Amino acid sequence: MVSKGSLELPLNIQLLNNEGEVALSWGDNSGVGNASDTDFAMPLVYNANKRVAIYDMVSSCRGDEGVSLSHPSIA
Repeated sequence: MVSKGSLELPLNIQLLNNEGEVALSWGDNSGVGNASDTDFAMPLVYNANKRVAIYDMVSSCRGDEGVSLSHPSIA
């Protein structure tokens, strides 16, 4: 488990894995429940076979509607 709480999840989460980069996008649902456009996003991608995780805790917010993470080779 990475997190737990009552914060609304973003809408339409999508992931695109390109060579050397994972691009995540989502819909901004600010104003629904307790969601705010300034809520930090913490994208995390984990490869269970290689036991490798990549994450970013500070570069994006709900209102950004997306973020890209560089990786050496998580596939």
